[in-house]
Amino acid sequence: MLETKDLQAIRGILKEELAETKDELRAEFKQELSAAKDELRQEIAATKDELRQEIAATKDELRQEISTAKDELRTELRTEFRHELTESENMILEYVERVHDDFNERFSVLQESMNELKRQMNAVRLSQDSIDYLLKRTKSLDQRVSRLETRMA
Repeated sequence: MLETKDLQAIRGILKEELAETKDELRAEFKQELSAAKDELRQEIAATKDELRQEIAATKDELRQEISTAKDELRTELRTEFRHELTESENMILEYVERVHDDFNERFSVLQESMNELKRQMNAVRLSQDSIDYLLKRTKSLDQRVSRLETRMA
């Protein structure tokens, strides 16, 4: 049977694990975001080199192509980031749900144990009350017998 201290220790461990998982996921997101920024910077640098090589193109065409490329990249990055974020959220929610189910299961077992202990405590209390009553009755009878013996003697 688990005691309150054990359950509190388990709860603390699970909170720590959840916090560690949360921190790890944040670190992974930061790394992926940094890598995406680096890729974007490389792509922008490459685009700039291409633009320099294509001087013959008009300024309006270049501005339009750059604007379109930026919008597409932003849209693509937002879409990808949202997708990754959704997957991560789902993973976290699944993990939390598993932990919640595990705690519910453990809590049910603990609740059953507590109910059994309450039943046993009530039985012991009733037994103790009965013993106390019998001892009082025995003491009373002993006193009465002593008085009778004294009168008879």
